[in-house]
This record gives sequence, C-alpha cells and structure tokens, in this order.
Amino acid sequence: MAVSYHNITSNAIRTGSPRIRLPFQSHNECQIIEEDYVQKAADFANATRLSESGTAACSVTLSGGGWYSVAVTEPGSGYTAVATLTAAGDGSGAVVSGVMDGDRLGSVVIVAAGTGYTSGTCTASVPDTSHAWQRSANNFNALMVEEGASRGIGCGLVQFTRVFAEVPPQRIEYEQVSYQQPAIYSTATIESKEGYSGLFLAKATYDYFLKTPTTVDTILLSTATHSTEKTPTLPTANSGDVVLAADDSLSRWMGDIWERKSVEVTIQ
Repeated sequence: MAVSYHNITSNAIRTGSPRIRLPFQSHNECQIIEEDYVQKAADFANATRLSESGTAACSVTLSGGGWYSVAVTEPGSGYTAVATLTAAGDGSGAVVSGVMDGDRLGSVVIVAAGTGYTSGTCTASVPDTSHAWQRSANNFNALMVEEGASRGIGCGLVQFTRVFAEVPPQRIEYEQVSYQQPAIYSTATIESKEGYSGLFLAKATYDYFLKTPTTVDTILLSTATHSTEKTPTLPTANSGDVVLAADDSLSRWMGDIWERKSVEVTIQ
C-alpha cells in the first residue's frame, strides 16, 4: 500500500510510531527511541547533537512608543527553567515574560508596554548548555545520539531515522576477571601470605555521563593502587578489603553519553 505525505514543509516531520527498546536486560529504567522523519530534500541537513546556539533570541516591534509584540526568532534549547527575558531600549517601563515549549522559548508575553521607546531589544538568559541536546518529542529525557543517512523516496523528499536515548542510571553487574591477589604481611604474627593469580568474581559498576566533547575530561577516573608483587608489601591490607582490579575505563556509550566502568575485587 502506498504511503501519502501531506503538507510537508522545510522542517522535518515525524512519521509513524516511535520504536522503543530497552538496552539492558537487567535494567528497564532507560529507553532508546527510534523515530522516522520525512523532509524536503532541498532543506535536509544533518542535525547536530548539541545546539550550536542554545540561547534564545527575539525581535521587538514597537507602536506609539511602547512595545507592541515580541517574536521569537531563535527558540534556543537547554533551558531547565523559564528563560529570563530582559527588556531594554531608549524608553522605560517595558516588561516581558517568556512562555516555554519544553526546553525552548516558545513565545513572549508583554506584561507592560512601557513608554518613550524608539528602539527596543529583548535579551534571553543563557541556558544550561549541558541540556542543549535535541530531545525526543515522545520522551523529553531522551537525547538525540544518532541520525541515519537520508534516503530519497521520490517527489523531492527524503526519509531518515533519528535515535534518542535516556542517560542510563548506575548499574551493577558481576563478572569474572583475571587478578593477582596482593601479598599480605601480618605484623601481629610475623607471617606473610604470598600473592597469587587467578580468576575472581568482581563487581563491575557502570556510571553514565552526558558530556560535550570538550568536557569529557571532567569525568573522574580512579587508578588502581594495589600492589601486584608477590612479596609481602601491603602491611595494612586485610582479607576482605575491596580494591580496584584495574584503572577505571571510559568509553562512548551512545552519542555524547559516556560510560565509566569500575571493577572491584575482594582481597582474599
């Protein structure tokens, strides 16, 4: 059966129903959403994950020395609260208020028109850029992490898929790792236990961070400080102590969501 598209504009139009999946079998607190879009081929451009200009912008129309209307020329993105709007110009008394559309500025309400204006400007506060990613219309907490290649479908239209993902909460898994138990020296009994290697059950903790490419280095990584020598060099170690089996690792999970893995073992 042929699919008909009507009223296609320069903006991307979502088609069909979103496809939702859960990335982890043992956790269901995180969604990955795939959405299909159609757009005029002449207007298509790959979207950026992080808004190039997150701050909203407005233009002011005056009438009779007062503020008559304020149009949103750039909605911005990443606002976690109502954007603060500052009215300025050569007159006095103008007051405006923002109405939000999700994390963007949707419209501006003139609270007071003021008097004596021949020019006026409306300036929006800077949003939290850590929230300026494009988001799914089906789940505001899901950020765009991938956009597929466009494919022509005729009549000057292209179709493409965008993938959105929530930042997963911390999760814990258990796995076996190769690890060399440190040697232990007892000052009480003047006895020592030589270190030895083997496979041990380890606790793997996964933490997730939403970071721009320039702020990835702010994620803290811990370094394993235990001794792997077979001589008794850990006089303060105790059986049952939990230590890092290796240095923390960091990898890109999806898009600008990063995964830190920390693996811990118990001294035996």
